[in-house]
Formats: sequence, structure tokens, C-alpha cells
Amino acid sequence: MKLKTIMRKQKTEILISQHHWPVWGNKNISEFITLHRDVYKFLHDQTLKMMNQGYTADEIAEKIQLPENLNKHLSIGGYYGSIKHNVKGIYQYYIGWFDGNPANLDMLPRKQRSLKYIHTMGGEDAVLQTAIDAKKQGEERWAAELLNHILTVNPKKTAAQEALAEVYLTLGYDAESIAWRNFYISAAKDLRQEKSSSDRKRIDMSAILQQAPVSVFLDKLSTLLKVNTPDSLTQISIDKHDFYEISIHNSVMNYKKIHQLDPKKTTLNLSKNNFIAIINHTTLLDDQQQFFLIALI
Repeated sequence: MKLKTIMRKQKTEILISQHHWPVWGNKNISEFITLHRDVYKFLHDQTLKMMNQGYTADEIAEKIQLPENLNKHLSIGGYYGSIKHNVKGIYQYYIGWFDGNPANLDMLPRKQRSLKYIHTMGGEDAVLQTAIDAKKQGEERWAAELLNHILTVNPKKTAAQEALAEVYLTLGYDAESIAWRNFYISAAKDLRQEKSSSDRKRIDMSAILQQAPVSVFLDKLSTLLKVNTPDSLTQISIDKHDFYEISIHNSVMNYKKIHQLDPKKTTLNLSKNNFIAIINHTTLLDDQQQFFLIALI
């Protein structure tokens, strides 16, 4: 209500949203903001209510329906996000990945589960036929789950690829959310075309990356660290004026910005361009760079 009051006092007349056309007029804007406030609050409160009743994220997503007085407004349709997507996000925020069912505490990895499901159901061909029959009966979500088990175990099985592509297209055409639709249709395209690294076009991001601080790339470097990397302490000089000390301890990389280099410590001298290229594996390394980075990653 506070935002609504502020807008009236300031006589706001135009609202430009990220995923919506402009709203004109103070009264319309106030109603628009109030409506969206109520939608998100409704989803939040109803999700928590059902969480406290013991329902899981997928169960809540199936159960929640907007009340008629909210659902009648076109501007809150699930054209980008969706009720199901948002509800699961709310659940994840409060509960995390574990739904309270001990069977889900330490499940087998996906491939092992798929192998056992397929074996239990009589083999790949039997599961494939069950999935095809499910699609004919309008049970695309179940068909997608079955076909994913097959392709997890045998990603080259052409019949399963084609069947799943058909399922994804149907789900995509039925999806109100453009994000969901694009996921489904893009996945269908991937299943139907031969994947080749030569088909991928590398986008030149150099101008954008140049604007990012060095710390961004040091953060990335820490995620590339090999397990059991020996402890070390190294300095990096970027463009001869940006200095960092990098320490490796217990297979964890930490760094800090320093004001000047210590001549007694090993120093790696790089330009920012070269440092970015090394982190992104788009340049050759000289011996000193190679020794340092191979030791890390």
C-alpha cells in the first residue's frame, strides 16, 4: 500500500515494465501495481500455507489456482513466468532441495536410477512403447519422464530421441509461458539435429569482458581449481598497475588486492586482455603462464 500512496502523491503517469507494454495514467498504474502485489502475495502465502500442511513443491504447484477476481486480468497471465515455476521457487527459498521425504535424502545418481527403472519395466523397447502409448493418451509429461530415462542410459537411441522431440513440441505448443515454450522447442530441435562443435558460433564478448573487474576473473579461476592442488602463494600483476596475491591452501584459492608487489615472491605478469583470454581458454600460454595455470587448473 505504501508504494501505491507514494505514486499518487508523486502523480506518476507512465509505468514502463520489463515484460509488459507501458501503462498510462495514475489510476491505471495504481491498479496495475496493486494487482501484481496481490498476485505475488497470494502465491507466497498460499505456498507457505500448503508447505505447513506437508505438501511438496510439485504438489503445491499442481494445486494452486488464482482466485477468479485475480485470474480475470490479462496482465497477470503466465506469458513469461508461470504459477508453477514461481510456486516452486518460493518453496525452494524456504525449504531448499529436500522435501522432507527420507527416500529423497540420498537418491541414486540419475543414470543409475534410469538403468534400474528401465530394467524393472522390461527394457528400453518396452519403456519406449509405454511412452509412445502415453503420448497418444495425452500424457505428455509422463511420456517425457519415461523417455528421459532411456536417453539418460542410451543417448544415441534414435527412436527415443524422435519420440521425445514430438513430446516436447506438444508440451511447447501447449505452454502459455514463453520461457517454458522455448525450452521445450529448443530441446526438440537439439534432439533432431546432429550436434557439432563446429556449428557453434563463438560470440565476441571481449568489449564487455574488458569492462568487468579483474576480481570477476579471479573468482572464475577459483572455480577451475584442481582438487589436491599443492599449497602455494603467487602474485599477479595485471597491466603493471593492478596487483593481487593468490594463495592456494587445502585445495581452495583465495586472493586479495595488494598495493605493491613483493620482489621475493613469484610474480606472473599479464595484460588484462591476456588474462581474460587465458581464463576463457582462448589464447596460447608462454612457459611461465603455463606452469602457473596448469598447476591450478
